[in-house]
Amino acid sequence: IARTIMHRYTPSFRGPAMDVPVTLARFRSMESTHREDLTIAVAYALPSPPEAKDEPPEHQFGAFFLDAQGNRMFELRDPYTRTTEAGAVMLHSGTQSALLRCVSLYTAPDSGFLSLEWIRSEDEAVCVKRQPYHAEPLLGSPAISDVMVAKDVQRGTSTYPLQRGEIDILPLPYTTLQRGSKPFIYFEVYDLAQREDGSTDFDLHITLSRVEERSGIADAFSTLLNAIGLSEDESMTTTTGYVTQGPHAQLFLQLDVEQWDPGEYEILVTIADHVRKEEAERRLRLQLVD
Repeated sequence: IARTIMHRYTPSFRGPAMDVPVTLARFRSMESTHREDLTIAVAYALPSPPEAKDEPPEHQFGAFFLDAQGNRMFELRDPYTRTTEAGAVMLHSGTQSALLRCVSLYTAPDSGFLSLEWIRSEDEAVCVKRQPYHAEPLLGSPAISDVMVAKDVQRGTSTYPLQRGEIDILPLPYTTLQRGSKPFIYFEVYDLAQREDGSTDFDLHITLSRVEERSGIADAFSTLLNAIGLSEDESMTTTTGYVTQGPHAQLFLQLDVEQWDPGEYEILVTIADHVRKEEAERRLRLQLVD
């Protein structure tokens, strides 16, 4: 069945099964000279075994991109050891601990099946996640990367798991958030039009909405709206103008979800390029729980 339905696959293994939360985000490659080449940031939280919950769990990570016939188009094998690895952070929640890492995959645009695999060294626990994946190029005038949810975004820390140019990111490997958290969202904008002096001129629109219909939606957003300058009326969009140098921009902002009601929300990011008179958008869904 693994040869015919690529995402239905259960491997055999000796140790126990474990679950590894993971998120994927596409960015344009900063290393390649080809506009279509991609960096896929794979953020994951590998749980520590109960008997060593305070120790970073050593493990093997593998990523395999398969075509429709099951042939490998690329693969990456990335071992983690406590003595050699930098840019990993321990997360603690109650009695559970996990190692947060972010591994970057480099690929040309393609469609197929992405298989992510982990083997924990202490007890040979295994997790395999395989899914259809379309590595679509980030093209347009302008174009927007995927939107990444992060615990923190800073400049020049050099200790966070993901570095994008001068920006250092502590990504979250899930889109389910606890009330009271203040996550960041991070994204990149490409191919902005430039004036004769090299400057860009664009607006960033952030639109917030709840996926299921309900009354009193403005009340649910009251804290967030105040935090980013929105009024508590029917409008759910805030607009910020930017003038930057160069055709690309890295943008991030912090959300305050302390008083949101539990449920599923959508964030719509829109870039309006005033020089070229064109727009691009990207959506992200978040689940909020108590």
